[in-house]
Amino acid sequence: MNTNREIPDYINVAEDGSSVIVTLSRPKDFDGVKRETITLREPTAGEQKRFQPAPNATPKATADNEARLLASLADGVTPANLDELPVRDYGRLQVGYSFFLD
Repeated sequence: MNTNREIPDYINVAEDGSSVIVTLSRPKDFDGVKRETITLREPTAGEQKRFQPAPNATPKATADNEARLLASLADGVTPANLDELPVRDYGRLQVGYSFFLD
């Protein structure tokens, strides 16, 4: 992990960089389970490639691929669950994911 990077207070990066816990702005109910955090595990290179959008992909297709990738890395969260998140919390997941890229 890049130790020079500021970590927002809603992000908790595992010491070995293998996972990131994202605290939601407020609790959210996913399929009857109230969640305050979502844990993302580090993706494999294969997963990164599998969800990479085609060069001529529409913005919607690109966003859908990103949501499928994030859901595949999240503990017990589906793409449909992510669609229910406030945009602030979806952005927090994107920030959390970015900690795997440095």
